[in-house]
Amino acid sequence: MDLKIDTRDEGNVTFIRVAGELELDTHAGLREMLIRLAAARRPAIVVNLAEVSYLDSTGMGVLIGGEKRANEYGGKFAVVCANEKILRLFRMTGLDRALRIFPSEEEARQGVSPDEK
Repeated sequence: MDLKIDTRDEGNVTFIRVAGELELDTHAGLREMLIRLAAARRPAIVVNLAEVSYLDSTGMGVLIGGEKRANEYGGKFAVVCANEKILRLFRMTGLDRALRIFPSEEEARQGVSPDEK
């Protein structure tokens, strides 16, 4: 299955909406986009996984890489996910402590706003 990626900028926040399976065969587009956004020093990046039906370790690595790159230049990174199956994976792997995970884009926007620490 292909991975569909859409982006939109709202002020200082770039929202990336991902749909499909985020895994070994499909991760490259999202990885490259996160690298480009980090190189452009976007102040805040939010990856919305609401339409992701499957996530493997490669996909998790892409998210951790996005977080790391954002932190390197003082940017903020967050994930939107309310899918219990994927949230369970985050908890089992400890990524729920490494990533800022929010149930909605609005909550993520508030979590990465310039005034938030």
